[in-house]
Amino acid sequence: MLITYDGGMRFTVQAGAHTIVIDQPVRGGGEDAGPSPTELLAASAGSCVGTFILYYLRKRDLDGTGLRIEVNYTYAEHPRRMDRIETRVFLPPQIDDEHLPGLSKFAQECTVHNTLHGMPEVPIAFVRDEP
Repeated sequence: MLITYDGGMRFTVQAGAHTIVIDQPVRGGGEDAGPSPTELLAASAGSCVGTFILYYLRKRDLDGTGLRIEVNYTYAEHPRRMDRIETRVFLPPQIDDEHLPGLSKFAQECTVHNTLHGMPEVPIAFVRDEP
């Protein structure tokens, strides 16, 4: 993955064949041309949970049409960070309550969810680019 500064507060992320624009909201000095890094992190957590829910549903030939996921987060200070990422899964009406334990188990297996719980090492190295 390569992330390139594009001016202002904007970066372009090249992730395989995909391009994502990351920016800050106007109040943060950006142009709001894309999600902020924290929005993208929250979106990653929510969409990963959704992906694992779909794994559960497809394994049982259940239709996931209408599945929605809402993610809310809050901040803490010292150090500045997201201190809570709350994911609410809105199941479509065709999914019976009998599936809730299995859905919950699969959702808890989401890679992003587990990574956030595991406190990964996140080293930052500075390298001088050649002119």
